[in-house]
Amino acid sequence: MGANCEYHLIVPSRTQDVIETFMRECKAEVWVCDCWKAQLNAPAKVCQICLSHQIRNLQGLIEKRPRLQWAQDMQTLFRKAIRLGKQRALLTKEGFARQVAILEKSLKQLLQRTFRGLGANLLQRYRKYRDCLFVFLHRSDVPAHNNACERALRPSVIHRKVMGSFRSEWLPKAMRLWQLS
Repeated sequence: MGANCEYHLIVPSRTQDVIETFMRECKAEVWVCDCWKAQLNAPAKVCQICLSHQIRNLQGLIEKRPRLQWAQDMQTLFRKAIRLGKQRALLTKEGFARQVAILEKSLKQLLQRTFRGLGANLLQRYRKYRDCLFVFLHRSDVPAHNNACERALRPSVIHRKVMGSFRSEWLPKAMRLWQLS
C-alpha cells in the first residue's frame, strides 16, 4: 500500500459504521477530512481538517453576516496558513517555526472570541477540533486540504449524477476495476 491512498467505497450510506467496517482493525496514520462527523471519528492517529472546505464554510458565513469580523479573520488566517505551508521549503527551519508560532498565536486569539447567532457553530467546531487545524504545518507529509482525494473521487461522482446511481450489481465492480487501472 502506498504512503498516500484514497479509497472509493460505493455504498448507500456514509455513516460511521461504513468507515469502521471498511477499516476493520486498521488505523490511518493521518486522516484528512472535510468535517463530516463520521470522518472526524475515523480510526486515525492524527486528523487534519480540510482548510479549503473551512474557507468555503466561512465564505458562506461572511455572505450571510458580512459584519462578522471573526469569520473574515479566520478565513484570512487559514489562507495564510496554507500559503505558509507551501513556502516551507523556501524558509529556514527556524524562520518557518517562527511563522508557525505567529499563526498558532493568532488562532488561539481568534478561538477566544465570543459571539452568538449564525456562525457560533463554526467557532465551537474550531475550538473542539483545534488540534486538527494546523497539523500540516507540523508535518510536511500532511496536506492542508483533501483536494487530491476530491479530484480522485470526481469521476465516480460525475458518473453517479449522470447515470442516477450505482444501484446495479455490476457497476460498482466495474468502477473499482476502472479506478485500479
